Amino acid sequence: MTRLHLPGSPGAAIHNALALLPAAVLDAIGLTADTLYAIANPRQRIKLGLIESAKLDAALIALGHAPLFLPLYTEQRHMTLTQLGGEPQHAPADLRDRLTAAVSALGDLADEITGAKCPGGDGGAAITLAEAKALLTQAERLQTILTHLRRDVHAKCPGATNTGNRQ
Repeated sequence: MTRLHLPGSPGAAIHNALALLPAAVLDAIGLTADTLYAIANPRQRIKLGLIESAKLDAALIALGHAPLFLPLYTEQRHMTLTQLGGEPQHAPADLRDRLTAAVSALGDLADEITGAKCPGGDGGAAITLAEAKALLTQAERLQTILTHLRRDVHAKCPGATNTGNRQ
């Protein structure tokens, strides 16, 4: 009997992973299709652990697919933090404005990488500690903007997920 799972739910992510991952890959990470079907069954009291979901995401990424469980974890963490008052409510922005900010941040990161790898730079072609700090700062800035972009999309379309095959 086929069970329907809400899009963006752990059960849907498990079924998508089963459709994308060959049995040999599941065996390699210590899981079987039968175990995953049992976990996806809401009548069973078996839950998918953090380690298993990380292994599934790693296997998906290795085969060129988007991770399915990290977005669920990230969204659940965000919702719980919001409920606890640990993170301010998100004020959605225009998607084009957020995209412009992301492109600008990516350009700044590219400039830092170019400067850090320049043979005439402080450390020559090697990256110095100060350059690494600047790179990580720019990468974090870009990641923050992309996280806000993702929340903007969720605010504009609450049921949206990115589970499934990346094409």
